[in-house]
Amino acid sequence: MGGGEYNRKIAWVSWETMCKSRKEGGLGVKDLGRFNLALLGKWQWRLLRERRALWNRIMEAKYGVHRKQDYKGREVKANSSNWWKELWKIDRAVAYKEGWL
Repeated sequence: MGGGEYNRKIAWVSWETMCKSRKEGGLGVKDLGRFNLALLGKWQWRLLRERRALWNRIMEAKYGVHRKQDYKGREVKANSSNWWKELWKIDRAVAYKEGWL
């Protein structure tokens, strides 16, 4: 390819560095894992605070009761949505004092 070729090397950068803000020397990319965890935490909060809300009652009717005391010996239903399964995982972590929330 002639003299106009670019001879660049790949600059490997850690994901942690990429997720830093531009002011901190990163690219400002959102860490999707943490972002997802934050959103699931928000849904957990809503599940606990909005017990009588219609959406909450529909979820309980479809998937079962979602309370910490109900975890002992219970598993989430196989036909549950991925969102509901993730909420169970997170709530179990809190129930077993892993303390992420």
